[in-house]
Amino acid sequence: MESTCTAPKQAFCYTPLDEEGQQTRLFTLLPGKRQSPLCGILVAANLKNDLQYDALSYVWGDPTPLFELVVNGDMLEIAENLCKALLAIRLETEPLTLWIDAICINQEDIDERGRQVQLMRSIYGSANAVRVWLDIDIDLGSPALEAAQTQPLVLTRHDLAFWDPFYQIFSNAYWGRLWTQQEFFLSRRLVFQFPTGTLDGEPVIAFERAANNIWFGSLDSGQASVDYSTNTFGHGLFSTLDDGFESTRGDGFSYADNNGAFLLNLWLRSHGLKSTDPRDHVYGLVGLAKDCREHMIDSDYNLTTLEAYAQVIEHSIRTTSSLAFLCYQHTLSGGDVPHCCSPANGESTLPTWLPSPSKHSTLLLPDSYINNASSGVTICTNPPTISHGGRIFSVRGIKHDVLAVTSPRGLADEPICSLPEILRQFNRTSTSTPSTSSTNKPIWAEDGPLCLALSNWLDSHLSTRLFGNPNPTLTELSSRVRSLVNLLESAGRLDLSFEDLTLTAPPPSGHSSIPGLSETHRQTAQAIWFCTVGGVLVATRQGTSTGLCYLVCQGCTPEPGDEVWVLFGCSMPMILRFRGSVGDIKRYAVVGPAKMIGLMDGEACKGLRLDGEPGEEHQGNEPVEIELI
Repeated sequence: MESTCTAPKQAFCYTPLDEEGQQTRLFTLLPGKRQSPLCGILVAANLKNDLQYDALSYVWGDPTPLFELVVNGDMLEIAENLCKALLAIRLETEPLTLWIDAICINQEDIDERGRQVQLMRSIYGSANAVRVWLDIDIDLGSPALEAAQTQPLVLTRHDLAFWDPFYQIFSNAYWGRLWTQQEFFLSRRLVFQFPTGTLDGEPVIAFERAANNIWFGSLDSGQASVDYSTNTFGHGLFSTLDDGFESTRGDGFSYADNNGAFLLNLWLRSHGLKSTDPRDHVYGLVGLAKDCREHMIDSDYNLTTLEAYAQVIEHSIRTTSSLAFLCYQHTLSGGDVPHCCSPANGESTLPTWLPSPSKHSTLLLPDSYINNASSGVTICTNPPTISHGGRIFSVRGIKHDVLAVTSPRGLADEPICSLPEILRQFNRTSTSTPSTSSTNKPIWAEDGPLCLALSNWLDSHLSTRLFGNPNPTLTELSSRVRSLVNLLESAGRLDLSFEDLTLTAPPPSGHSSIPGLSETHRQTAQAIWFCTVGGVLVATRQGTSTGLCYLVCQGCTPEPGDEVWVLFGCSMPMILRFRGSVGDIKRYAVVGPAKMIGLMDGEACKGLRLDGEPGEEHQGNEPVEIELI
């Protein structure tokens, strides 16, 4: 029976919830015909009880204009997209109990909003169904939707236009919003709600699964080219919907898994997702993070953005007992990030030690867990601290050496003809770096630093794929490099870069005119490109190490005079830039983590006790406390 809805008397006022328990509110949408006013009843409810409700997942959209919703006889203003969703969902004869964030949370109460955000895992995970509202007119009787309900689903049986309804679904702005991620992946059952009716979630997931399984690439619907290999066209938290469900619902997880659903990685992978508040890039992901339990992260909107970000780092340190978060690099595809090592970095600039979504940071976790520069020292006894509103990171470590020479940034993009002089500089400085014997071309007698670095940087999997050998020797690598360069020199094409010759790059101009250029040569170029594309070659003043420094921002590269440190709890050596002292404590900006030959297996920490204090056998520099800014 259709409900009667009297005119609202006044603006709706929220009654405070119990701050201690798992109390929320549920909204019962009263029945009505399409054009009748929207009315409902809002009551407090305890999530510990056996509640029966659906949760609504939608994009807030434009906050204006506002529409009237009658709640408990009073008027509550809601945005247009929510109004459309309620009109589509409302039943004509039966009430419908829902949890809707814009209605069930007092958005004006910052403290309540924070407490309710912490309950999101329970709210969406306990709902009978999560209704995904998409404001698109879709033909629910289309053959494509019927075909998607058959198993197995084979996309290639039809032309691209046949699958147009799925183009409409996956091109919706819903997939690019941050909050919808956890609402979607925490659901027990998914229902897609359209103005024309409802669709069970399984056919949608089945289509995405089929597209991903056959690596369907680009589907052109005639309106736009859409990449169906990911659920959010490259901006999501997971590569596929199935990965998201498996990662967030599975029992186990590994911190060494760069795609794992733990908070630090989810936070960094959220850079392509939109939210109105940058703090939501933390609070909107806690419910999905498998290493987060209730009250591990406080969803406190009284904190600054930087303080909210610092919570992620403190959580990572607590749960991993390591400083793995320092091992990050700025991705080449990211936006323009301020020069982090500038002496006068303003209040709006993030600290150099802090990875973040806005920096488009990528963790080097797989490499970090293979290498262990601070082996044998724990941070549990003297844990590092974050202070000054999230700006200062205090940590202990050992200064190893000072940089004497660095290569140009983007060595892989440099013309190959410039490489001999770069390598000469490294050999003059790094006296301990072995040279390979000269063959054919004297200038390539000095390729030792590059080949020695390659032997250290290439893991067994990549070496096998590129060279057919999991452990190529220095002589083999040198022979490959010499053969490639000699061939290019003979052809007069030393103007090409290593990137020009990679297996994945389009053929460079004149590529077909280089006699003898083989797949083996391109494999060699790809190995050098892979190992140098994200960083800068460096060598120390005392000739103790050569290595590769990964960059944490676009505007900063290592320079002679920068210092090489081994920080306790950090798997990779760090290149730091001195920025003055406060009392006896030196302050440094982070240039980037580095793979340094001779430092990756705890060599600098030999003779140190578990707490980092020197033992009788320690012969290196004394450990000290420093501050990263």
